[in-house]
Amino acid sequence: MNNAVSPMCIVEGSDHIYRFVNKAYYKILGAENVLNKPAKEVNPHYVKKGLVDRLNEAFSSGREYWSKEVPHIYTRNNQTVKRYKTYHFQPLADDDGHISGIFIQIDDVTNEVELRKYNEVLLQELDHRVRNNIAIILSLLQLQANEIKDQNQLAPFLEAQKRIRVFSKVHELIFSQDDLKNIPILKLLKRLAHQELNLFNPDHSAVSIDVAEFYLNINQAILLGLICNEIVSFASRRLSNGRKRTVSISSDLSQYPEVRLMITINNTGELYPNDRLLWDDNQFEGKLINILGSQLKAKLTACESDDCSTLSLTFIKADIAGSAAGYFVDDEPNVGELYKTLA
Repeated sequence: MNNAVSPMCIVEGSDHIYRFVNKAYYKILGAENVLNKPAKEVNPHYVKKGLVDRLNEAFSSGREYWSKEVPHIYTRNNQTVKRYKTYHFQPLADDDGHISGIFIQIDDVTNEVELRKYNEVLLQELDHRVRNNIAIILSLLQLQANEIKDQNQLAPFLEAQKRIRVFSKVHELIFSQDDLKNIPILKLLKRLAHQELNLFNPDHSAVSIDVAEFYLNINQAILLGLICNEIVSFASRRLSNGRKRTVSISSDLSQYPEVRLMITINNTGELYPNDRLLWDDNQFEGKLINILGSQLKAKLTACESDDCSTLSLTFIKADIAGSAAGYFVDDEPNVGELYKTLA
């Protein structure tokens, strides 16, 4: 412990008298004669930073305390240096079980703090750029739509605008999460169902979700959110014959990290557009679902009957975070291809 990299010491009594100090702790103190002296006398910044209060709490309660990422400003070679340190206060009991002192360990976490702040800035910049790009695309579509007088020709532009707005909302919901490496999917789907999944035609579909909570990185979460949105919007728009559609989303995590999500549309009736199968990839939604499924590296299987249609997505949760996380999953045969099986 005396040669440990992290500064460590032991203080005793309610005055926190130094009884042991290792070499690394001596180095940050810049002093040698500290034994048998109280901490607040040797380290005035303990009082300034409120660390003495933490020592008092640990000594009186017998519970360990952490003071995380405490900022320290130093002047070295006429330059101001800012470091962040985490303090761990572990109470020590004597033979009778009474708290006799506190073990203190200090870890320099400056690199971790600066890296996190740097990543936060990058994410904010990415979020800003995505929003700007979406706004530009919507403006261009609107300018083009203003020149079209034929309502039949105008309809695809209006639908494209709605779909891009959905993409923007999915992006916004995901970027509002605290940890972009671990997006809670149940929470995301519930928010999508409440706010965005029914954006196209909210009067003709209702969504129920029975999904066990699991977490995905930002890339997989965005793709999954967009796929779910396409399926529900399909039920709302292509099957809107005046009957209310119900969509249920359930999960199977029994083979985790393999994830299986089942999305079922009920009350489909006999209204299949142009007598095609519901998931015919000649339709726009089918093509888009295939593209998104391929990026997710998911196997998609469709099953239909007279009164319901279910799409199953099976994919492997990626443990790697970052912009390329979705591409570090081993390829499987037929991944991303939509299978159509009639029940």
